[in-house]
Amino acid sequence: MKKEKTMKLKIDDEVEWRDSWGTASPKVATVSDITTNHVHGTGINVNEVEWWKVKDETVVVCLTNGSWAYGYQIKRIRGNKS
Repeated sequence: MKKEKTMKLKIDDEVEWRDSWGTASPKVATVSDITTNHVHGTGINVNEVEWWKVKDETVVVCLTNGSWAYGYQIKRIRGNKS
């Protein structure tokens, strides 16, 4: 578990993403923007965030496919160096 806390989601990382509020089949997508502390449409843009924080609606990512996702809609792809 300690290793997971040191893992970070970074801009340009590939992630497994599920559209339709997390119910669609998974697709691979690339992160283009990360916003943390997302509350009512406001937040802080960052270049990286610890993966253990990417679990709910407080982290929002934009993807290079033109979509965006809440943290619970994405998963780390094993083998990513971040």
